[in-house]
Amino acid sequence: MAEDAPNAAAEGGQPAPPEGSADAAPSATAGAKAAEALLPSLSIWPPSQRTRDAVVRRLVQTLAAPSVLSQRYGAVPESEAERAAAAVEAEAFAAASKSAAAESPASIEEGIEVLQAYSKEAAVKEE
Repeated sequence: MAEDAPNAAAEGGQPAPPEGSADAAPSATAGAKAAEALLPSLSIWPPSQRTRDAVVRRLVQTLAAPSVLSQRYGAVPESEAERAAAAVEAEAFAAASKSAAAESPASIEEGIEVLQAYSKEAAVKEE
């Protein structure tokens, strides 16, 4: 045990408690706080332009390609589908951005909620 004391002093503290002990919780909390400090660099909202373009492409596919909607209501010509899809996406983005500005998403969870609202607004649902 005499050898452990110099090592603990050299490392600047006491030996680490065994995992699962009551003393292990503070270090886990410190680890979670350190990880949380890194998370603000991860931006959930607003989505990248690449993501927004993918949403528009998916909407165009939904409107112009054979689907339950096109069987029921007819397919939309691709040029018209592109204009409609861009308008739907822009409106969804504006609505979610307004919500995000009002709520000022401070956490990843809040950013995810805004992103989910955007996705819901931009979705063309098939029946």
